[in-house]
Amino acid sequence: MGISCPGLGMPATGFTAPASTHTPQAMDGTAKKRRLTAALAAVLAIAATASPRWVSGETVGVYGLTQAGWQIVKQIEKQEIRSGVSPYASLQRVVSITEYHLEKEGRIMVCWVSYDSQQDIQEERCEEPQA
Repeated sequence: MGISCPGLGMPATGFTAPASTHTPQAMDGTAKKRRLTAALAAVLAIAATASPRWVSGETVGVYGLTQAGWQIVKQIEKQEIRSGVSPYASLQRVVSITEYHLEKEGRIMVCWVSYDSQQDIQEERCEEPQA
């Protein structure tokens, strides 16, 4: 079976569409397996990112807690001057620390967010104080 190219004004010669070696049933089975695998992978990826981090042992940040309904009831900001880190050991570095106290349903959570200006690193950790 030849295919023509009317837009080019000339017939295509020597080209024949290959006959399918797969049956439609086999293609459907393979396609279904691929789709099912892709869907399962997507569901697992969403479940892994949507589950609360505290379930997996990771700390949850201030933003995540406020999104989960926690309210910031107290905020304390301070700056610490620390010695520099190589190769800038002769320079002082400023570390900004913000302490957040959050509350939800009678529970308290304290979070510390620090930013190291010299290393350009922000760290965050949260914990529930022991009563």
